Amino acid sequence: MSTLAVFLVLAGGSAWAAKQYLITSKQQISPSVLKALKGRTGKRGPIGKPGAAGSNGPAGSNGPAGPSGPSGPAGAPATKLFAQIDPDTASVNQQSGGVSVGAVVQNEPVAGYFQVSVAFPQDIESCVAQAALQAENGVTQTGGGTDDHALHTTIDQNIVRVYRPITTGGFFPSFSVVVFC
Repeated sequence: MSTLAVFLVLAGGSAWAAKQYLITSKQQISPSVLKALKGRTGKRGPIGKPGAAGSNGPAGSNGPAGPSGPSGPAGAPATKLFAQIDPDTASVNQQSGGVSVGAVVQNEPVAGYFQVSVAFPQDIESCVAQAALQAENGVTQTGGGTDDHALHTTIDQNIVRVYRPITTGGFFPSFSVVVFC
């Protein structure tokens, strides 16, 4: 019975002490007691389920430039197509070969413009055409208008169409066409 009495006194005292002396941080425990409480590391527990993917991080900075690559093979020479046209006579004065010219057409397909079609001996749709009025002794010929130097071009298969605003004199001077491929 006395054992029971001692047990009840101790158990009751422990409950009273637990309420009276509540430990809320490790700093309240003596370092020597903490050291004595440490045991051996237990075996590893099971691996948990993977968590949700996180958001992407910010982009990194550019790395250093890499070394220069080897030189490529030499390209094919540029296509050289040109023609010097006299629209009054529908003739080709100088050319790169195989060039023909049509007559001057007015107001077709664009009202207020002359049109001259220049045919080249190959498909030039992937090329660029440029046309300019012919110069004699360094002076550009004029046709009596205020926009004498402006020539516009379009390309359709092997045809370069050259357009110029109709001037008051109704004159389309000689011009040159160059095609760059």
